[in-house]
Amino acid sequence: MKKVTIYLADLCHNQFGLARSSISLGIGTIGAYQIKKFAEKVKVRLFTTYDDLLDGFKEKEPDIVGLANFGWNENLNVKMMSVIARDFPNVLIVTGGANISPYGATDFSGRRKPMSLTEAFSKQQDAQILAKMPHINYFVHGDGELPMHHIVNEYIKHDCSKERMINEKVAAPGTSLVYQNQLIFAGPLQRLKGLDEFDSPYALGLYDEILDKYDLVPQTETDRGCPFECGFCTIGGWTNAVIKHSVEWIKKEILYLKERSKIKILRIANSNFGLLKHDIEIAKYIKNLRDKTGYPNGIRVHTAARGAKERVKNLMQQLGDMLPLNLSTQTFSGEVLANVTRANQSEDVIKEMSLFASKNKLMLSTEIIIGLPGETYESFVNTFNQLFKYGFQSIVYGPLILIRGSDLYSDEARKKYKFKTKCVLIEKSVSVIEDELFFEYDQCPTESSSYTESQYWDMHRVCTFAHMTSRGGYYKELYSHALNSDITFKDIFLEIKNNPSNYPLFSKSLDNCINAMQKHYFSNKNALKNKLAQEIKLNGTVDSVDICCDYQEATAKLLSYEYRKKYIDEFSKAIISLYASKIGTVDDEYCNIIENLKIYTELSIISPQELPEERLEHTSNYDLEEWLNNQCSLSLSTYKLKSAKKFILKVRNYSEHKMLNEVTKDWTSRDRDLFYFRQVVSSNHRRFV
Repeated sequence: MKKVTIYLADLCHNQFGLARSSISLGIGTIGAYQIKKFAEKVKVRLFTTYDDLLDGFKEKEPDIVGLANFGWNENLNVKMMSVIARDFPNVLIVTGGANISPYGATDFSGRRKPMSLTEAFSKQQDAQILAKMPHINYFVHGDGELPMHHIVNEYIKHDCSKERMINEKVAAPGTSLVYQNQLIFAGPLQRLKGLDEFDSPYALGLYDEILDKYDLVPQTETDRGCPFECGFCTIGGWTNAVIKHSVEWIKKEILYLKERSKIKILRIANSNFGLLKHDIEIAKYIKNLRDKTGYPNGIRVHTAARGAKERVKNLMQQLGDMLPLNLSTQTFSGEVLANVTRANQSEDVIKEMSLFASKNKLMLSTEIIIGLPGETYESFVNTFNQLFKYGFQSIVYGPLILIRGSDLYSDEARKKYKFKTKCVLIEKSVSVIEDELFFEYDQCPTESSSYTESQYWDMHRVCTFAHMTSRGGYYKELYSHALNSDITFKDIFLEIKNNPSNYPLFSKSLDNCINAMQKHYFSNKNALKNKLAQEIKLNGTVDSVDICCDYQEATAKLLSYEYRKKYIDEFSKAIISLYASKIGTVDDEYCNIIENLKIYTELSIISPQELPEERLEHTSNYDLEEWLNNQCSLSLSTYKLKSAKKFILKVRNYSEHKMLNEVTKDWTSRDRDLFYFRQVVSSNHRRFV
């Protein structure tokens, strides 16, 4: 019997640098499942770039190709499919991913629960993709392992003939067949009951070619699914059931990656790590492995957004030197949360977790989204005030992106919230193929029923300031000292914003960032395309159209040895000015504390540009450690000591910085800075007492 050759690819652009930092996990698990079910009847290869996949076709034409379909490769897939159809017409083309509706043409009419926006939009979503990619033969809806198994099984049963499958209208559960440019839905499919139904794709060698060629962070999946239904996201909603791997399965995969991967960071591809009981056992295993062997030297994972607080505490006690304690918030506006069908942790839980972080010397972090429906400039600034009040130290932000497959992408949501969008290039996602330009972009609302475009950019300015001062908790102690005198984040931000001549460094940096970012927002895809073509022709690169670079480079400047003290001086000057305006004068002790905290802040910050000293000493007449342990709830003057005391400031995860230094030793300063913000976890951007 003929062995069926299957190529699976989650393509990314790489002409101007690889537009990916982590291994794509989905194609590996789909491939591993086919090997488990068909054994020697199939041969599976994985690919991550267009050129590699095309070279694979030239080496050996496959029988079936499966292309992961996401926002970061949508237009690259358009080209790949057209080339396959033109040059390899006998290959069966299958696609699935977030761009494909998980529901297909499911009939919801007999269900009592009202349809979500995504469910109502599902047929239109798939029709849009088909119109754009007419060469597709099968759509896969939802998780890909089982539908691909059914497609391969039918392919074998039909004499490995694409023509027979299409002409005989062969349907496979969980898929839609494309027949005469129409989608024929074969009905929904039950999901896997558990993730141990296939072997590790790494241990099977499926990723060997990719790991050898590219420096990508490996991912492992301990569970899959999300019980929440946030309107801006595609992960939750279509199924709220969470399925998992056994702990033993995970241990074996991690041990394999320890030996196999060049990159010693481990990414756990979970939406809510800590939600399940077995996450604690996994965290303990990782900690013990790291204590004995040094692997992994860094962890990337999203902890549970709500619920499971005790388990999150437990796992942070295991992994806290590699992770911040993250509580996703996105906003504190009740109206906005209702609009995106999201509920944050209660105020009591946030306070409890903040206290836990302080007592255990953990960094409390969160993410904020600009431009959610119902958000106003005032509610947005108030969210930041609340974040600092609760003791959050690290704040990461990003613009709202209308992701295909999410509620907010639907036509109904766009109309309801009066979104007006602009196009923003997805980082490095540009290729010139056969003299034609292909690129990927996000649709970002810059105007809605609740904010104007001017207010949108005001919100960006707020976030850029927060990123510069708090991406890694850089000015935590200065913010806390100000808050002891009822000086809020908003007060400091407006003082600097409204008096630019008094704070030239911050003012110039913020102006430059906003002006640069505005140039990266294009009114339509053709305007973006023209700009990319111009940049490639003139400079041979698309770096100047990369929105992420501006605020990251501004933050790197603030952290640098050359400018660090100057920025701290300006920030402190704003606090003193606000204090004087509130009190009428500035007493000597307040100024003395500020001066001491300025020195402390300068010592605590870590520059991206060189390997830091692991420990530094700081002398203070105030018990900084006790103040921090008590969440800075009282004035630092309350903790005055009878004599000066030395405090040790320590890098939280020194091995991560050694890795960074080794990997980037021959890089330019700019590339090193950008890599730092991509790869070094926020809690490791500074020293702690």
